[in-house]
Amino acid sequence: MPRSAIEAEILKIDNARRIGILAGVPGAGKTTVLAHLLANPRENHQPLRVSLENYDPGHHGERGPRASVGAVQGSFQQYRALLEKLLVHFAPDTVDDFLTEAMSARNSEVTNARISTLEDSMKELYSPLRPNDLADAWRAAAAVIGECFLRHWNASATGTVRLLLLDNADAIADQDIGDWFGTLLPQLEKTIVVATQQPTTSIIGDSSDDVLAERIKQAAAPDLRISALNNFERTTVIDELARKGVRGQLAQRVYDLSAGHPATLSLVYELLWGERAARPDNPESLLLDLPEPQNERIAVLVDRLVEQSGRPILRTALWAAAVPRTFDAELMRHLLRDESLTAHEHAQVFDDLGKLYLLVEDVSEDEPDGDSRHTLRLRSYIRNALLDRMTRLHSDLFADLNRSAAEYYREQVLQYTSLTAGYSDASVYEDTIWQGYKREWLYHNGLAVTSADKEEALVEFATVFAEAHWWWANYIHFDFCDEFLTDLAQLAAHRGDQRNKKTYWPELGVLYRSLRLVLREYPPRSMKPADADWQGIRDALTMVGKVCGLTKRTAASLTDGQKRLAGLLALFTAHTWRYSSNEGPQADQYYVQAAELLTDPWDVAWVEYERSDLHLERGERSTVQKQWQDAVDFAQPVAPPESEPDDELVSNLHRVRADYCWTGGDYPAAAASYGKAVLHAYLFHLAGPAPDEYTLQFYVDVRARALSRLFGLDPDQRAKALEYAATMAKAMPVVVSNNPSAAQVLRSELEKNDVLTAASADTISQLLDSQQPLLLAHELFPRGPQVEELHLLESDFSVECGRYVEAARHTKILTDLRSEPWT
Repeated sequence: MPRSAIEAEILKIDNARRIGILAGVPGAGKTTVLAHLLANPRENHQPLRVSLENYDPGHHGERGPRASVGAVQGSFQQYRALLEKLLVHFAPDTVDDFLTEAMSARNSEVTNARISTLEDSMKELYSPLRPNDLADAWRAAAAVIGECFLRHWNASATGTVRLLLLDNADAIADQDIGDWFGTLLPQLEKTIVVATQQPTTSIIGDSSDDVLAERIKQAAAPDLRISALNNFERTTVIDELARKGVRGQLAQRVYDLSAGHPATLSLVYELLWGERAARPDNPESLLLDLPEPQNERIAVLVDRLVEQSGRPILRTALWAAAVPRTFDAELMRHLLRDESLTAHEHAQVFDDLGKLYLLVEDVSEDEPDGDSRHTLRLRSYIRNALLDRMTRLHSDLFADLNRSAAEYYREQVLQYTSLTAGYSDASVYEDTIWQGYKREWLYHNGLAVTSADKEEALVEFATVFAEAHWWWANYIHFDFCDEFLTDLAQLAAHRGDQRNKKTYWPELGVLYRSLRLVLREYPPRSMKPADADWQGIRDALTMVGKVCGLTKRTAASLTDGQKRLAGLLALFTAHTWRYSSNEGPQADQYYVQAAELLTDPWDVAWVEYERSDLHLERGERSTVQKQWQDAVDFAQPVAPPESEPDDELVSNLHRVRADYCWTGGDYPAAAASYGKAVLHAYLFHLAGPAPDEYTLQFYVDVRARALSRLFGLDPDQRAKALEYAATMAKAMPVVVSNNPSAAQVLRSELEKNDVLTAASADTISQLLDSQQPLLLAHELFPRGPQVEELHLLESDFSVECGRYVEAARHTKILTDLRSEPWT
């Protein structure tokens, strides 16, 4: 069907829902049709073009039951961003309400699933959480925000028909976001949707064989039209050229080399007859010696087109621009590495690239909020053609440019200072800006690596994942791990082509699949189920060590980077033996190995804490204290510490001593230690700039462990239970407030009387009888943050927590691990 006829048919539609699909190969003119519709709408049509490539979660093929938690979470984030963009353009007055509703949906459906309640945490002491339990929560949240969006969209529909132009639907097709969005489209009132896709793409629908048209499957679906944008017929090309005065052999030559492919025709037209065309006496001379494969032919035509500018630097810049996914002026300056250019000349090169509209598109509006950078990217079929030619014929240039890009992003990583760096060096992983730089470094470094550097690069890739997994993902779902592995998968696919011996790197695919299994199968939270796939995780960890070259070397011959990775792998391997209820010596042996390889005293202290906990779990009471004391010597040294205390580690050490005392029958000492564990878990909320899901979950879990002891006592031990409850509460500092909480009132009473008043004893006793742990926690301990207070620097919780921190400074909290002797 002619493009003009397609456009005319769309423009005829008035006051009716309609979905049109433009299917064609890259460069077939799909985006051009959308551009024409955007530039020349009907008077009552309000158009918007959206490139769905900008909302690609990156988890291709993961959809439905097969999708990981990270894939569903990624789809949710991009889905929310996409819906927000549509409302910003068409219904801006509704955006604030939508964002509030989206956050509420995320909190109610996901955060409350990601963070267990106090009651659930107590249950998890006996029935732990499974790794994929969060996926359905993300899907539920997506359903909620979809309904909210529809309500705002349809309620704000007026006499204007909205013309929604969706480019590159393939980018989201085989992921959950494609299902959600495809289900949404037919329900949009007074909306014409025109979406582009490649003709063979499998998207939209429950079956992997379905196409976009099949996914839009509601009974009330509007009229659906599919238009195939094929290459132009010979007669069409010849007739069009004749109208422009081009006939005979030249017209035939133009058709022959383009085969009617619209993008190739556009390049030829610009080369021969564009505004900047050289216009030689024999135009056909510019079409000689063109290679046969279309991708390579496009690359050569682009070269010749840019060469007409008479500025070689512009051609160099265009090739450099093909390497990054997007680029700004600063990155382009780094890629060019031309010291002879002035700052003004560098800026001019970037501006001139932005004017090559046939080759380059401006994606500045797709940058994150608050980012004012002018950002460009090559059009996909141009970039693919240049990259294909570069990787095959100029592989050294391809590697050099990626190396330069990797150096640029490594510099950004090193220069960027995270707001949370005060807690630990690892806390930088929480910063999304740092994460973005690190992911771009991974992408370009992986493409630049040569045979001599492969092993070192694998070690670095694996270490990034292992550190993030230890400090976050093995306890609470950490989005960065999923995003990092998504990039690693794309990199492995690029370097997994056996036909290209120079870039073939099969170990990268092995590393990705091994880390993916670890992330998918490793259960979160502190209580791990014994029937998880610990053997599979252990095998995957062994494979990581193998592909990174660790197994063929002795510990003494390892580099510092290799030692760190080997130490982390040993630590995780210890977990696979420990949590599988294996009573053999393997868990402790791997812990010892980890402590020997991890040279950072902080890491070693955490390993020793875990060893003490392991021995206590196994009833090996005589060996608990040694590892516990080694960890204490770091957590609360005799000499004044040089940094802020690690309240998470201190809380865990108090909890181990409390468990030791409780299981040994010393309930009063245990209650005192449980109280201190709760206090340090509470103070841990301010380890970073604001409380987050991790700190809240930790506070929930520590309180659950303490309260489970009180609820576990028989009713005839009620007097003792009240005594132990008071002991736990007395671990909190006295805080003065104009509007004191129940816990603050109780703590003030205990400061005066040292025992519970009759009224407080009666309240606590009733809560024990009625099995209400959350209300009991509010009576004894400071409240944790509400989910809507997470990630906020300023909130009612942060003010109250600050008061507790200030009050704690006047206690012996910095030495409270040493204040009580072991019994």
